[in-house]
Amino acid sequence: MVLLRNFGSRSIDTVDGREELEIMIKAFLLDNDRTFLSNFRKAKKYAKNPTQGEEPYVDEMMRDLKEIVNSILKKTPSIEFLKKSASGLKQFKSGYMKQIKEEKEVDEVASVMGGASPTGKKKTIESAKSVVDEEKVMKILNRKKLIDLVKNDNFVNDLQGITFTKYGRDLQDIKKFGKTYEQMFGEDWYNMDVQFDITTKKETYSIAPRKPLSKHVVITFPSESNIKIEKDLKDKKIKSDGVTNGIFRAENAGAFQAGQKEEINISLDIPELKGIKEKDQKHLTFRPVTEDGEGEILEPQNEEEQTEISEAFTEFQEKNKDKIIDIHYRFVKNWDEVQEMKITEAEERQKKYRWTKLKKLSVSEEEYKDIVDDAALGAANYSLLDDKRNDFIWRGKRYEIISFAGTKIKYFDENVLDFDEFFIPAITEWIEESDIFEGAKKTLRDTNVVYQFKIELTIKSPPKNLSYDGEGLYDYLKDATIKMQYYSRKKYEFDFNPYLRQRGAKGVNEDFRDIISDFNNRYEKLKRLNIAGE
Repeated sequence: MVLLRNFGSRSIDTVDGREELEIMIKAFLLDNDRTFLSNFRKAKKYAKNPTQGEEPYVDEMMRDLKEIVNSILKKTPSIEFLKKSASGLKQFKSGYMKQIKEEKEVDEVASVMGGASPTGKKKTIESAKSVVDEEKVMKILNRKKLIDLVKNDNFVNDLQGITFTKYGRDLQDIKKFGKTYEQMFGEDWYNMDVQFDITTKKETYSIAPRKPLSKHVVITFPSESNIKIEKDLKDKKIKSDGVTNGIFRAENAGAFQAGQKEEINISLDIPELKGIKEKDQKHLTFRPVTEDGEGEILEPQNEEEQTEISEAFTEFQEKNKDKIIDIHYRFVKNWDEVQEMKITEAEERQKKYRWTKLKKLSVSEEEYKDIVDDAALGAANYSLLDDKRNDFIWRGKRYEIISFAGTKIKYFDENVLDFDEFFIPAITEWIEESDIFEGAKKTLRDTNVVYQFKIELTIKSPPKNLSYDGEGLYDYLKDATIKMQYYSRKKYEFDFNPYLRQRGAKGVNEDFRDIISDFNNRYEKLKRLNIAGE
């Protein structure tokens, strides 16, 4: 038995409190309830540096928790998780049908062709009907446990519907893609834009994200050139597995599609902030707009050049204020009608919406603000394609502003302090130690698809604007919250057999594939914490 001190706001031991621990761990694995993770981190921190003269007991804590987690994974039937997706379960069941006999009475007719008048007598006939073999399905899903969702590829392929034969072979024979992003593209396998500026007004400071980036960190990967590398390597892998027919087809990817949102605690230790007292830092960074958008980041070489760039940027903004934003946009046609229904459940209310078709628009800044307001209400949906407010023409070339600080030009209302040089090393270290890439890395294992991803990170603003020199910002970042928004778009998919699509080929169980991927991510999280696996 290990007493877990500071487990949330209390202590709990691994024997008497085992049932409660199991409930919390299952809530994380099955429903992504992160209460256990939060409590675990606090308890582990205490176990490393206990008070009251105790010896550290991290190893004992991890041993007991790993035993509990592995026991849950080995004993819990897979159905407890799979039933979370009613549509996925329904599709899976459709592959396990059986014939049952059914008897019914009908009027007897004088003619065997049924054309004559009834004789007035009844007769019983038998017919066959297809129904789901519920017993067989439940036997399978009860026999297979949660651990099979991460360890049993054949079972997972069955759940996902990847069992149909094409060109004389089963797709489940195509092995998982084994290379990592780092192996393919090197250490700098993702592109990261950072803009951590502090807005000052009198004696108050704000850390809210600002234009042009509008997020503190934006991460994109792979680049267009790296996408081609990944596609070619996956194509080679498929061919080496014996599939000689079929090609990767480009998808009409369009804009990034929004995925999950998440808020987690973050601790950034930036001691350099403590000594900052100056409010007037002059800083400007920009880069050339290249075909793949990844030109080298530049800085003005002198005051004259900085002034020249500032003027060029301001002038470009003024000239392009009317038509500067390109978006994909749709809206709810019957918004007012649905509101009058007074449906309290958001999910049920949204089912009543009738959406327009998605279309590309070029809008002014004022129009864009209106659309953003509508989207916040749920009445509209949009994705940003091109925001020319970030761009300017200087010396005949197009550039993109990355950070424009310590100025009071027309574009900015307040003085801005640039803290990128302190923020970048700390956030980079946190990113490398975090699990924010795990979903993408999981998708990377799928040999037949190539995705591009974007992750937006925003440090959540404190309840009030900060008032301090650098010390206040230091204290806040030591115990802050970061908001994450995930995006993805499919760039290529391998067409194993384009000729059987209209001949009864069974589709992939997308719902099961998605929830199993999420489950795998959560399992890998526990594994990295060293409380799951062998």
